[in-house]
Amino acid sequence: MLVNHLDVFRSETLGASGRSSTHLTVVCPHRGRVISIDECVVCERSSGVAVTEAGGAQVVCATDEPPAAPTGHLVRDVMSRDVVCVREDTPLADARIALLERGFSGVPVVDSIGRPIGILSQSDLLAHDEDRPRLTEVWQAMTSLVLTLSESAPLEQAAALMAYEGIHRVPIVSADGRIVGIVSALDVMRWVAERSGYVMPAPRR
Repeated sequence: MLVNHLDVFRSETLGASGRSSTHLTVVCPHRGRVISIDECVVCERSSGVAVTEAGGAQVVCATDEPPAAPTGHLVRDVMSRDVVCVREDTPLADARIALLERGFSGVPVVDSIGRPIGILSQSDLLAHDEDRPRLTEVWQAMTSLVLTLSESAPLEQAAALMAYEGIHRVPIVSADGRIVGIVSALDVMRWVAERSGYVMPAPRR
């Protein structure tokens, strides 16, 4: 019996009235989909959760199949697995505070089951302040067009997408379309620098 270490993905969503919810998920190689960590740890193949050197978490999972050989550098190699999202009905005032307190330049906007429907950036908030001061909820100020990639997409594809579209971050989604991570231009540059031997601080988003 072989052992897989499955990365735990954390998504925090800020909703209406300032309420937030946190979801922990893993990509189950046996079911071929994203499942909650609660469902994962009670599986007979699971033998617990381990903390990684980077401070993340992984589920230790028994398998009959050897892990797939690496095929190159993928988005999941550099993306952040600790994602903060906002709901479309989140008050703009709460979203603004979240961006300022966490030092983010933008956050994904998700629907009720965690699928991305837009992006709210600092630029969107500035435009709201100057041109549309009476708007009160995120959906009124967000950019509705959202470009996403699969976690198994090549890292080069993420870099090309950001460069071509002139964007700074791309939400990463599972097979069922839910956000499991986010990759930024800084993530890609940090990865390149570390590959060359430089130790870089964690990027702000």
